[in-house]
Amino acid sequence: RRRGVLRRRRGDAAAAPATDVDKRFVQRLLERGHPDEYVLLDVRNERELAHGCIDTSVNVPLPELPAAVAADDAHWRRRYNIGKPRRDDLIVCYCRSGQRSEVARQLLAARGYQRVFNYAGSYIDWFGRSYN
Repeated sequence: RRRGVLRRRRGDAAAAPATDVDKRFVQRLLERGHPDEYVLLDVRNERELAHGCIDTSVNVPLPELPAAVAADDAHWRRRYNIGKPRRDDLIVCYCRSGQRSEVARQLLAARGYQRVFNYAGSYIDWFGRSYN
């Protein structure tokens, strides 16, 4: 497997779309992409933000995500300081370890978002450390 490419989750059928991205993919996104071209969605809770976050990310804690997805663009601008992502926007979800971000990815995909991915390594992989 080449580094940085999307990969399928174990147990998925061969035809299933890839759902995970790795650190290299996110690095390339930050280096080459413009923040208007993607949404890096941090689904950790607010107290976890004290440990740091990936540049350009927007924090929407996982418990808020269902209501946020149902909210309008004005709500997103007031609460999260960005416009509400469109269903065809590139969205990469992350959390501390990749578990909550996978839940977020599944929720967004179920709500019709077409290009949503899980950064499987998440905070631990990005920063090379964990926290409790």
